[in-house]
Formats: sequence, C-alpha cells, structure tokens
Amino acid sequence: ILFTDDIDVLDVVDFPCLVDDNTMEFLRSHGRILFLSRGPPGSGKGTVASRLHELYPGSRIYWADKMFMTPLVLPRTKEAVKQSHELCLRKITEYMQQNEPVIINRNTNMRVWETSQFLRIAATYGYTVIILDIDKNFILKPEVLAVTNSKGLDQNYMTNRLKQWEHIYPYAMGWSPRPRDAAFLLHRYGDIYAELANHDNGIALKPVQCAQFFPFCISRVCWFGWDEQDRKYCHSELVKKAYGSKDTITVFGYAVLGDLVMAVVKLTETQAALVGTNEHPVNRATIISRYKNAHEYEEYDEMLCTVDLLSMFAKNESDETGILEEGERCYELPPPSQVSFIVLGSTTAGAIKYSSAIHRASLLHNHMHSWNDMGAAPRICMDVNGISVYGTHMDASDDLCLLIVDKNTVKLDVVFTGHYQAYTTRSSDRCPTWSAGPKRHIPKERHVLDYVQRTSAMRTGHGEPASSQKDAIQQLLDSVDAPCLKHDGTQQFLRTHGRLFIVVRGPSGSGREIVADTLEELYANSSNTTASSEISECHSSTTASAPPDTALNKIESYMKNDVPMLYRYTDIMVWQVTKYLALASKYGYTVIVVDMPHHLASNPGAPYIAMGKSNQVKQWEEVYPFAVGWSPRPKDAAWLLQRFRQIRNILHDEDITLTLGDITSSHVYPFCLAKLCLFGYSAADKDYCNSEKLRHAYGRSDTLRVFGYAVTRGFVFAMVELSEDQASLTGRLDGVDEGDENIDAVARQLSLSLGFQTWEEVPCAVDMAKFARTDGITDAENLHLVGNKINLRDVPPSRITFMPLGSIDGTEYRYSKAVAYPWLSLSSMLRSWRAAEDRCTKRIKDIDVYGSVAPPDKACLLVVDHVTIKLDVVFTGYYQPYTTSHSGRSWSHAQSAGSTRWPSNRGGRYRLSNQRT
Repeated sequence: ILFTDDIDVLDVVDFPCLVDDNTMEFLRSHGRILFLSRGPPGSGKGTVASRLHELYPGSRIYWADKMFMTPLVLPRTKEAVKQSHELCLRKITEYMQQNEPVIINRNTNMRVWETSQFLRIAATYGYTVIILDIDKNFILKPEVLAVTNSKGLDQNYMTNRLKQWEHIYPYAMGWSPRPRDAAFLLHRYGDIYAELANHDNGIALKPVQCAQFFPFCISRVCWFGWDEQDRKYCHSELVKKAYGSKDTITVFGYAVLGDLVMAVVKLTETQAALVGTNEHPVNRATIISRYKNAHEYEEYDEMLCTVDLLSMFAKNESDETGILEEGERCYELPPPSQVSFIVLGSTTAGAIKYSSAIHRASLLHNHMHSWNDMGAAPRICMDVNGISVYGTHMDASDDLCLLIVDKNTVKLDVVFTGHYQAYTTRSSDRCPTWSAGPKRHIPKERHVLDYVQRTSAMRTGHGEPASSQKDAIQQLLDSVDAPCLKHDGTQQFLRTHGRLFIVVRGPSGSGREIVADTLEELYANSSNTTASSEISECHSSTTASAPPDTALNKIESYMKNDVPMLYRYTDIMVWQVTKYLALASKYGYTVIVVDMPHHLASNPGAPYIAMGKSNQVKQWEEVYPFAVGWSPRPKDAAWLLQRFRQIRNILHDEDITLTLGDITSSHVYPFCLAKLCLFGYSAADKDYCNSEKLRHAYGRSDTLRVFGYAVTRGFVFAMVELSEDQASLTGRLDGVDEGDENIDAVARQLSLSLGFQTWEEVPCAVDMAKFARTDGITDAENLHLVGNKINLRDVPPSRITFMPLGSIDGTEYRYSKAVAYPWLSLSSMLRSWRAAEDRCTKRIKDIDVYGSVAPPDKACLLVVDHVTIKLDVVFTGYYQPYTTSHSGRSWSHAQSAGSTRWPSNRGGRYRLSNQRT
C-alpha cells in the first residue's frame, strides 16, 4: 500500500501484537518483552507505539525525542541529539534492570547499529525482542514523509534517510516461551535428576549449576542474514506470517550433551516447515570463515544472558499460571526433522555463550538421525517410574549424549520471533555504545604513520619524520627478535600448528600494532585439517562504554570454537598478560610471546595512570613460564596417544601380566619438557630464561624424536630422545654421566620449592583425543618414521625427556604433578637400567619392554617402540597465570580460568613456598 497523509496506520498494519487477541493475551503474560518499532520520521511508528502502550497496561515506553518534549524545550543541536539517544538507552536499560514486563521503544532505528544498542541490552537481560517494521505494510515515499513528519524535515532529508534503511536479521529464528515456563522445565529436570539418582541404573546425571540462558526454541540459525539463503528465509511469506504470533509447542523430554541440559521439543508439521531444508553450519568459526568476504559481514559481539532461570521459578512457585498443561507421553521418537530444543542450563558453573551451546547441541540431531536409521536407540534404562533414557553412556563427560523421555509431555505457549544479538554491517558504521572493537579497522599504513611520527619526535625533538614509512617499518621488524616474523621454516610449521596464540607485548608507541598487522599478513592463509582456517585478531583496547570483559570474552569464544591461530597486542605488566595465559592454559593453546624492544616507548616521561607509576618502561616485566620446552601440533600428539593405545592392546593380547590401564584423562596440553623455570622465581631461573641460547631457540621450530612410551605413578608419557643441541637447552648436559643426577634435581626443584598447595594450576579442559584423525593413525604428511628403534644403553638419560599424554586409573592429571615424582621415579629407573646394562624385560612383536606393572602403586614400565617417530615442534614456554611483587596484583584459579575480573590487590609478593600467601 502506498503510504499517504490521509491513511490511518492502525487500519492497515497487521502486527499480531496489535490485532490478534490470543497473541496479545500471551504477550501480556510473558514477562519480558521489548517492542522495537522501526521507520523514518512521519511513517506512523509513533502511532503504533502509542497503541501498544494502550493495549499493554503497565508497559513502559521511551524514545529519544522525548527529551525535547519537556516544558523547557531544548534546542535540537547535534550534541543535544546525541545526549537524547544516550538518555533513551539509559532509560530502556533501567526498565530492564527493574524487570518491567513490557518495554516499548519508538526510535527510528533505521540502521543496524542504531538498533543493535537495544539488542545488546535485551540479550544481556533476557528480553524477547519483537521488531515492528513499518515498511512491512507500506511503500514509503520521501515527498509524503516530508509532509507527515512532525519535525519539519524536508524531502531531501527523507530521501537520504530512506537510503539508510537496513533490514535487521537475527542470529536465529524460533519460539520464545515465558521465562517462568522455561523455569518450570528446568525445575522438572531437577525432579528427574533426583528420581534417577535414587535408582541403581548406571546413569549419572549432574544438577544444573548455571541457568543464565535466554530460553529459546530454535527453528533455524540465520547468522544475521550473511548468506543469501538466510535472507530469503527471513523474507519468506511463511516466516513473515508467523513472525510475532503466538503458538504452542510440545516438550516431550530432556537431553544432556556433555555439560548442557536442554528441553527437547516435538514440532508439528507446520512448525517444522519453519525450520527450512537448508543444511546450515552452526559453528561460529566455520560460518565466519565462509562469509568473511561477503559484503554484508562485519562482526558481532555476542552478549551473555545475565538472567538466571532458577530465580524466575522461585518468584512464581506459588503462581497457578506457572503450572503447564500436560499431555500423553511420547511413545515413539519423532523424526529428527520435527525435533528442536531449548537450552536450559549447564552442569558447570561457568557461563556458556548461546552460539557455542547451539553448536554443541546440534550433536543431538546427529544422534537422532543415527537412532532413526537404526530404528531405535540403544536404551540404558527403561521405565524408571515412566521415564525412559536413550543414548550411550560415555566415560568422558564431553561425549555424553542422553535423551530422557518424560512420563508426560508439556504444552508450552510461545511467540515466534528472532534470537537477536548486536551486530554491524560494512555499510553501517560501528556503534560506539555497544561494539567492543574500533569503530573502523585501522589500516597498517595508519599504524606506521603514527609510529614514525612518535619515534621521530623522541629522536629529534620535533614532529617531522626521521625516515620514510618503508624504512621505519623495516627497522622496527628488524629490531624484533621473533622467528614467527623472520624464519621461513618456523612460519611454515606455525601455519599448520592448529592451536596457537601469539601475544605481542610492548608499551604504547613501541610499534606493537605494526607487528600485529604483519602477523595478520604472514598468517592470513593459515590452515588446519581439524579446525577452521580463520586467523583472528583481538585488539587490546575497548571503547569507554563497552563492557571491560568483552575483548577477553571474544578471545575465549574463539578458543572454544577451535580457531587455529590468534594474536593480540597488550601492555607490559605481568598481570596484564596473565589473564590471557589463563585462557590459553584452559583451552590448550600454545603461547608465543613477542616482546617489543623496551626502549621504543612513545613517551618515557608520561605517567602510567593505571598502575600509578611514573614510567611505563621502568615498569617493564619479563613474563616467565612455568617451564620451557617443545610444543607439537595437537593432532600429532593425538597420534602418539593412539599409538600408545595400540601398544597397550598388543601387550595385553600377548602377555596378561603386562596389562596397562587405559588412559582415563587425556585433557592434556601436550608439552615436551626441557627445563622448569617456575616463573623466574630464582635468580638462576631468570638467568636461564634470559640466556642467549634460550632466546635464540625461543619461538623457533625444531624436530624431536619419539622412541617409546612410559607408564609410572598413574601417568603416561611419550619418551623423547634429544640431540646434543636440544639437550643443552635443558641445562643438564654436562658431558659426564654424573651430570645425570640433575634429572632428579629438576623434579625435586618443583616438588620441594613450589609446593602444590600454594600454586593453583589451570588445568586443560580440552580433550587431546578429539584432534585424532578418524581415518586411521597414519599421517604421512606431518609424522615421519626416521629410523629403527633405539638401543636404550646408547642414549644417556641426560638426553632423554618426556611429554605427558594423560593419566590412568583415575589419577588426577596436572602437568605439575606429572613432572615431579613420576618423572623422578622414571629417571631413576632409566639410570638403573643403563648402569646395569639390563636387557629388556620382554620383547613383544619387536617392542622392548622394561620394568613391570606390579605392584600398581610402584609400577614403572618403559616400552621402546619398533620405530622412531619424528615430531615437528616449536620451542616455547608452558605458561600459567602468576603474579609479581611489581604488579601488586595476584591471580587466583578460584576466580575461574579466564575470569574477566581484575585481580585483587593483596599487597604482597607471590611466594613460592610451603606457606600459603
């Protein structure tokens, strides 16, 4: 319909929230609704918003122009308009913090970034968003809007304004229930958890510990319309007709996938039609990699929901409207095409982003397809008080997939809408009120120009550049001693590593941004067969109004999605780096720290306000690792894990007395030890870390020789033979056999000086086994057989080291534990076997076996494989979070790995001793 000045907007618009009684009744009882009306001035969005305000008693309405409607009329200056929008956002936020049930905004919201500021806070506070686009029913003409608007805006303004119109696409489409109804489902899962726990059925469910999720039954992931098929889907008549309408879905059970708990929904055929048929990736890294060159794609900053569903149930426990209608149980599993889910919570305390949850929850459909092909799922337990459980119990909680069919179905009233998150487009500038990144990408040339101007001023005392931009960047890169920038062999290996985090560290003006830009160019085509080929950069600064933890959350989301390479530039104090080390430790990322030359600070006399110091350069702190050594590709370490399991099976089949326990925990960061450094605690450790030999090796690719495997004290090791140059990096190659006693000193140094009760190691949460190839254990491209098995008597213990692969028999895995007494025991046996020139205990299929597996508490077994394997590695540090006296700050694992809270000031030195600090 052509919009004219004599049309009554309310006679034409057909939004269900305005015209459908059932929908209006439901939305009035929903509890968390945000209406966003969109349209240019004069289009009638104010009329629609006012009608909404009438139809929804108690609703709160606010818009930017309301500031100019006070008795004391303010002049409409550019600054005043900016203030009015800031006030509007603040008001809407306050309404959400007050849990107002219906909130209405009637700003123009023409562009994506204008609307995203409201989508951001809606996602944070768990509000269901319904967008009312006025152009849905009208053809808008600038000459008509020039007449109908109340601000006196002319036709030229309207013409330009209409050109700015952008469609708002959601992250996903689906059905939003009342939060209290979702809380009822969560409470019901708790009842089932308790009921199953009372029966000896082998099912070990865990209670929900984190219920901070936006309850949403997903229909289809749309990824903000980055793909043309998604845009067509969102504009289809089927979706437009359903959008904003009340519906009813049927919950027939619950699912547990790893640490996720979900309500499982059986869709009707009409509802299933809204899912669409397009097979679409739900992995964030995959989708970004696919569409990163698309015109529409820029980026989005996903916000975590802060509303706890459990609190919703507590508020409405005595409310009869919170009791849901029950129906007959589901006796046959519905086809996967008619199954959806609502994420209810996590059995771990940490919050999980919705996109990550959706990616993992998609595994349920994979299992459903598998079960459907077989005709029925393997059943763990039948009819426990009318409850049936499908699935296969796994020892590893990450692999757990259970489908619980409840004794009754539950009817759930919902509204069909979008799951919205803040995002931006290339045709729309970033909004400084929500985006965690810079308003626009700053090109490398700008970084170079800034660097040249700053360093010239430092050298010459005035602002004229002392050299050309080309010379300046070359001089800077030449001054940075980093193989990842200069060494071709290292660059080739790092591009294939698969789990790398490069931290560029230096004061402002040191050129760290240029180095980060250069890394982006060098590794733009990094690839890995087990993960996305995306390389991601996260800048250190955030806008003043952005949440301070957004950049850290972004890095964590990349790591959760297995992005193969990340880099970041940051500042110079240990406490500024250690929060990223905590994330790298948790997600098993190899860290390479690139330090900028210290003398290149932009203004040495400038006060360092954040720490109250007078000079940034004087506050430079070296970042020392827990240990130094060699890091392989995760997939190569997974190959070694598979090979150990092969050998274990061979030994068991040939000699029952050599039966080893299988690895029960392979949540391991694979790292081959050279030497413990203990965060530079002692002067000797500092001297070692700062030595020329180590600095030359740091960050450089190398090759190790894996000759066998060992089991002792509940830990499994890959055994490595070092070259003389490599052994010299361990600090224990003295040229004589007596020097081999230093092996014991390494372990004793940790166990006696550090003390496990005074240091909180961040364990790796990623299972190394997931990187294993599924098509066999041979990877001829990256692993090579370099010779026959070694003769143990020909290799001095000083040239033998190890890489932990996991633990057996329920032993809790910690790297710090693995390198202490277990290695002490093994190194002692190595010397004993060599000194006595012992032959192997047994030889089975050309595999030499030393030691025995009995008694279990003293078992020490070494197997020398029939071949030696060459393993490509990079020499770096095993980094863990720690603190220093200069920082005056401390990091605690009790705050959780990757915590975004600033560390508390305990005002003392972090002491590595047997006393608690």
